[in-house]
Amino acid sequence: MLQDYINTFTDIEQIDTLIEMEHREHNVEIERMQWEQQLPLMNVGQREAYDRIVSAIEQPDQPRIFFVNGPGGTGKSLLFKVLLSFVRPQAKIAIPVASSGIAAILLPEGRTAHSRFKIPIKTSNKMCCNVRLNTALAKLLQETDLILWDEAVMSSKYNFEAVDRCLKDMMGAVDPTLKTKLFGGKVVVFGGDFRQIIPVVVKGSRADVIAECVSSSDIWSQVQVPQLTENMSVRYAGQEAAALAQKLLAIGDGSNGFKSAVPIEREWLLASDDLPSLIDKVYPSFATETNPISFDGRAILASKNDQVDAINDKAAAIFPGESQVYESCDSISDSDDPQSDSANYPMEFLHSIKLTGMPNHTLEIKEGMPLIITRNLDVNNGLCNGTKVYVTRLQRYSTAVRLYNRQDGEEYFLPRILFFTDEGEYPFVLKRRQFPGKTCICNDHS
Repeated sequence: MLQDYINTFTDIEQIDTLIEMEHREHNVEIERMQWEQQLPLMNVGQREAYDRIVSAIEQPDQPRIFFVNGPGGTGKSLLFKVLLSFVRPQAKIAIPVASSGIAAILLPEGRTAHSRFKIPIKTSNKMCCNVRLNTALAKLLQETDLILWDEAVMSSKYNFEAVDRCLKDMMGAVDPTLKTKLFGGKVVVFGGDFRQIIPVVVKGSRADVIAECVSSSDIWSQVQVPQLTENMSVRYAGQEAAALAQKLLAIGDGSNGFKSAVPIEREWLLASDDLPSLIDKVYPSFATETNPISFDGRAILASKNDQVDAINDKAAAIFPGESQVYESCDSISDSDDPQSDSANYPMEFLHSIKLTGMPNHTLEIKEGMPLIITRNLDVNNGLCNGTKVYVTRLQRYSTAVRLYNRQDGEEYFLPRILFFTDEGEYPFVLKRRQFPGKTCICNDHS
């Protein structure tokens, strides 16, 4: 009987342990104090959204699915933190997740949605979360009172629909009436801004991208949408910052009067278009700078990967110090097709492949150089996709790095890991073993 539901007696212990850890991780007094301090900081829009969500938590008959819509700087993160500080002192469980690793580390005990709900990487309209009944994670989801999902706009609607089906299955095992409730009757709060990054559909049309958004899902008709409009970030930053925020908002709304291009003021243009001048403008004294912290908070942005690579290659040549070159190990994943001609592809061709999300064959780095992590390695410690770090030591089989703005100064080691191309990108699946990092003097604009 046990084997039908749980693999071992250890699994039973893990179920209780995960629930206990969720409660024990939070100091009730500190959470309550944070709630008392942060609640008065809310503006009218934040407080209205907060009251509606709290009402849903306390009263099961209230609408339970929300999407907090607001541009960057309007206080979605503060709202989420206050909600967490409200729920946790009551011995209730709140699960904060985000669509990206960078957004996840901004939430207290945040995780990526894919990690927490075991969402498959490859999206489809029939995919299911890899969560089995009577496991520790299933029990945690059943006990959860609130789910917060930040940067939801970035995710495909199929991710939300998969989590919806998962929670219906989990809660249906507890109460059959919850099998038909959206998200199993849980209070779920999404946050995001449709002016920012929306789902990426490879080779998709505008219609394909819109169809992939959460607002195109069948669940959207049952979602309450509180609006946040007051930009808290520029409230005390002066008129210039407020004017810039309004300009960016107009671009996002499409109300700036320009259909396909936005003019840039002359004061923001460089007198020269050569790369050394660009690098020197953004990173003064780049060729002689030795303090890694001086590179934090600065970046050159480009719209195409080949532009990013060209600028980073030029910057690596100028950067002081001795470089080390790491080359990937490339091969073609074994094919079951006896007619496959995978062995006929020359290694030089495999090395030349450059794809978004996959490191290049050659990685040239120096001590002190800033890197950007390209995989979620350890979200709890901040090592996730998009995290900016700097190199402290170069070794043969690993690279030591530290995170910017971390007081503990702890050193982490990046190992070589495997990357695979998606099916359909090439007539084969490329397998590349390389460090999960890229030089980030220049980044892509997303």
